[in-house]
Amino acid sequence: MSNMCMKANMKRLDGVKVTAKFAIGHGAFADIYPGIWTIDAISGLNVDVGTVHIYIAPPPHSRTLPRIKVVIKVFRIAQIKENTPELQQKHRLEKECGLWADLRHPNVLAFFGLLDDPAIPFTGLVSPRCTSGDLHAFFSDPATAFVERLPIVKGIAEGLTYMHEKNVVHGDLTMRNVLIEVIDGKFTPLISDFGRSRILDIAGYTTPIGEIHLAEDDDRTTKAFTKPADVWCFGMAMLETLSGKEPFFYLSEYKAAQAVATDREIPDQNCYPALPHGNAYWKIMGKCWHWEPSHREEIGNLLQDLNTLSE
Repeated sequence: MSNMCMKANMKRLDGVKVTAKFAIGHGAFADIYPGIWTIDAISGLNVDVGTVHIYIAPPPHSRTLPRIKVVIKVFRIAQIKENTPELQQKHRLEKECGLWADLRHPNVLAFFGLLDDPAIPFTGLVSPRCTSGDLHAFFSDPATAFVERLPIVKGIAEGLTYMHEKNVVHGDLTMRNVLIEVIDGKFTPLISDFGRSRILDIAGYTTPIGEIHLAEDDDRTTKAFTKPADVWCFGMAMLETLSGKEPFFYLSEYKAAQAVATDREIPDQNCYPALPHGNAYWKIMGKCWHWEPSHREEIGNLLQDLNTLSE
């Protein structure tokens, strides 16, 4: 394990039990397993959640130890010729956990530590299990479709502003990479999945990706890892959150990709009647979608614009 991973937050966890034989979720490079973390009865649990330090103490005079629902992310072996599969898997793990462990914000998914267990094929990354799922599933559920959407957008902007202030780009900000959890009685968005993220200006820290929907020039791999690219994606996530419709939903997948990469189109306002043309939302999203990346607004300024709005 590299020095990047040997930090206080990178501890191996005890008391975590994998609760399913097979993964319950699958990503491009990893599988997700459910688990339960039983907290030590003597020491309790010290956790940084966002900027708040929480101590979860064992219940007094109780034989039942505190238990937290968690998920364990396990990278699949990548068959890449120049390296052994094990080294590739270890490389992905080190990059994601090294970056993720340094991020602490109320709108960024917390990272608990690492797990080595015979029930999983490789070292896993442990984080809280968000019972409300990702943002796409959350607003697709009739039971939660009524939830106010502007605070969710603001929360995503808060988390992304924090990341950009730390010179970190996400590289894959989509509705499916924003989770929802009830925190202090409020539905709270949590930016997750840092496997494609990058710390700017650190050579060798970029994880290659196989497909990019935003093509700013011919060098697609590097150009995805910029703050303006994150801002573009934020605008798309904002549109889908507020309207309930995916960007370019009225086009086929092929034509949608062509519209962005070749024709330099942005979503057609006429296809989103729930958001009128003069709506302030469109003005903010328009600042995200300028084709020239340097002309896009910084996320911190967009957050200030959002804070002047109310639903």
